[in-house]
Amino acid sequence: MTNSTPTTKTSPQKARPKHIVNVLKKDNGTRKVKKVAQSVQELKDPRTSEGAILYPLDEILFTALAAVLCGSESCYDFETFGKTQISWLKKFFPFKNGTPSHDTFQRVFELLCPNSLEQAYRLVIENLKLRTTKHIAIDGKASRGCYKIKGQCLLHVVSAWDTDNGIALGQLATKNDEGKDVGEYHTIPKLIEQLDVKGAVVTIDAAGCYTEIVDAVVDNGGNYLITLKDNQPTLMSETQELFP
Repeated sequence: MTNSTPTTKTSPQKARPKHIVNVLKKDNGTRKVKKVAQSVQELKDPRTSEGAILYPLDEILFTALAAVLCGSESCYDFETFGKTQISWLKKFFPFKNGTPSHDTFQRVFELLCPNSLEQAYRLVIENLKLRTTKHIAIDGKASRGCYKIKGQCLLHVVSAWDTDNGIALGQLATKNDEGKDVGEYHTIPKLIEQLDVKGAVVTIDAAGCYTEIVDAVVDNGGNYLITLKDNQPTLMSETQELFP
């Protein structure tokens, strides 16, 4: 990479796809990064009641975003990235007090409103203008490391993964329940409506095998490939008769 491009040491298996990192290497990379920087300025700082703030929210989020694009995976990585790439970062924000520690990164992300952060993240993805997505994989996952934090149950999220670009397009929190009344059944259509699935193939496991979810994909111009299991006994029986 050139001197004007952020770098960080990561193992080959953890590094982001080259075309993602190269977004910051192209001739128009500076212009794209400035658009990304504008996206993180949309969020309200949750630390407004803390008095003097040494590290502005937009600087924190921009540092974390650039670090993640280059393969960082933790707040410790964000701190290291910020310290080593401070000259490059100052091309977009003042960083009068330098870059924050890992503790500051962690505290800020704990305070941020998840929905607001999700909206800003989508703006970032749009401004990066990655190559056309052909396959979007939607799946629900449990974050087991957050079990019973502050009295809460296990966090469960539904995520949309861009398999062509190797990056998450968005995610929504839900309940760990695959039934029709609660859980992924209600969350998956909401996530699909927030994505650009036109012309792409959306794949979902059996938790998404419902008419309403298929309609959400088709209505937004996408195609679908969904696993069929015993949660749809009538459709399962008819399919087995059709394909003995």
